[in-house]
Amino acid sequence: MVRRTFDDIVLFARTGLNPRHNFKLGRGENKYITIKNIHNNALAIDENTDVVDDDALTLIHKRSQIKKGDVLFCSIGHLGDMYIITDDPKDWDINESVFAFTLNTEIIRQKYFYYLFKNHTTIEYLTKNSSGSTFKSIKMNQLKQMMFDVPSLAEQDLVAAVLDGVSKIISLRQQQLTELENLIKARFAEMFGDSSWKMVTADTIMHNMRNGLSPSNRGTHSAKVLTLSAITQGIFNANSWKNGLFDIEPPKEKRITSQDFYMCRGNGNKDLVGIGVYSSKDYCDLVFPDTVIAASVDQQQICLPYLYHAWKSPFIRKQIECGARTTNGTYKINQGIISNIEIALPPLPLQTQFAAFVEATDKSRVAIQRDLCRQLLYSINYFKSASNKLTYDGGAFYDS
Repeated sequence: MVRRTFDDIVLFARTGLNPRHNFKLGRGENKYITIKNIHNNALAIDENTDVVDDDALTLIHKRSQIKKGDVLFCSIGHLGDMYIITDDPKDWDINESVFAFTLNTEIIRQKYFYYLFKNHTTIEYLTKNSSGSTFKSIKMNQLKQMMFDVPSLAEQDLVAAVLDGVSKIISLRQQQLTELENLIKARFAEMFGDSSWKMVTADTIMHNMRNGLSPSNRGTHSAKVLTLSAITQGIFNANSWKNGLFDIEPPKEKRITSQDFYMCRGNGNKDLVGIGVYSSKDYCDLVFPDTVIAASVDQQQICLPYLYHAWKSPFIRKQIECGARTTNGTYKINQGIISNIEIALPPLPLQTQFAAFVEATDKSRVAIQRDLCRQLLYSINYFKSASNKLTYDGGAFYDS
């Protein structure tokens, strides 16, 4: 294991070119690659990818000089995501938010470099040294301060081979989860796609709407506070919380129960405002924040699995997005907007039948998620062991 600087590993670092004052987008047939096109060592090019003409491509390439074997690096958004170029680019090039690295292949393999930036310690460094409010970005000079303990090329090849295998299994499990979700969507459409169902407003089946609690810096009562991401991920996540202080002991009605439906009250992303979830269990130790609206559901009229999937439908999403208001770049809804949302109300026995199908499918989902977690844990532990447990001390990675 040898200590290497970033400059030891990367022989040539540069970026693509911004169109401003240089060229115009939307002309020609060459693809203009941004961070949106790069994910998990893949280059996704579709009809939404920007295009440039031949003159622009030549101008960009003078700066980027990308070629086969170079590593493309996302410097903004999903920091550290990469793509290893497999063939010399002929009809595409990169923008300025994509860094291009030519590696010293006598020291490090491209694939090992790729996995270095999947390591949680590296991600912590990128996060700690990034800037920006809406989209985090990392500067080239911050990357150049990094140091790595690099094993031999033979050891790197072994690590990459093992992690490639684990990655394939993880990808397969994620695909299976997607297929299960699509199966539920298809079943929902099959059972409830008929537009002749009785329509009601949400206040007919939701009662006791209330906002969560806002923590206080001077509070003396401590409690676990659910994070907003526990809602906006679209599936309730009881493990996503942080400690908070309150002026009073949070009352029972501000805690998570299996009888309530929880909705995101405000978000900078319009697609996330109003997202709703439910919990299959009571969590008396969890308080929901003031960025969440909770409502008790009349389960004599509607069951939560049906409500949850109906709430994700384009029909209801459109009502939420039309009702949302913006304040300082944040989209917000209130209890009044939710109360007036229209929702189809099929017979309860049919909803219960759908809920049973969801429960059976969820058992398969849980089994897949457990295996996915095992694979992820193995990947993390293997990389730690193979790289001599790389840790970060604020300025460099070192052997612990």
